Amino acid sequence: MSVATAAFVADPFMRYIFESASDYVALFGSLIKVFSGAQSLADEMMFRTEGFEGVAIWLKPEEHGDEEAAGAWMEKNVPADRVLKLARIVEQMDSYRASCEPCWYLSVVGVDAKYQGQGFGSVLMKHVTSQLDERGITGYLESSNPQNISLYLRHGFEIMGEIQIDDSPIITPMVRQPG
Repeated sequence: MSVATAAFVADPFMRYIFESASDYVALFGSLIKVFSGAQSLADEMMFRTEGFEGVAIWLKPEEHGDEEAAGAWMEKNVPADRVLKLARIVEQMDSYRASCEPCWYLSVVGVDAKYQGQGFGSVLMKHVTSQLDERGITGYLESSNPQNISLYLRHGFEIMGEIQIDDSPIITPMVRQPG
């Protein structure tokens, strides 16, 4: 998870959850593991670039992370004033995703900041979107960083709406129909 940790260090939503750098570094990996990483790894749906510049964590249709463990993780690690907001955001994310099922869900795609802008994100996107097209499967993701939306649009994703609770950064759910 170290590549994903490096990739999301300045992500607006992740830094909303983890206000301090020390909390972010200490907790981000466990967040990803409980929400999707363990399931993705078990299903062999975690992909990386050859030199570990970037990583993509996908979930198969109808697969979810350990929701009970995710709730417990939030209660333990998210500041009390944000737990309810985060739960409401996750609920809306789940609702958008459910409207696209069955779909492959891109839970995390990230490139180490040192390598951003060099095409590694596109390599990771093309690897799975070509499989989605071959199999006739829908893809779904949420962008937590507005700077990344253009990447997803270039790979055929379309904006479905926006998710924002109170002072949270905007999350943009996106869907991609097979081409």
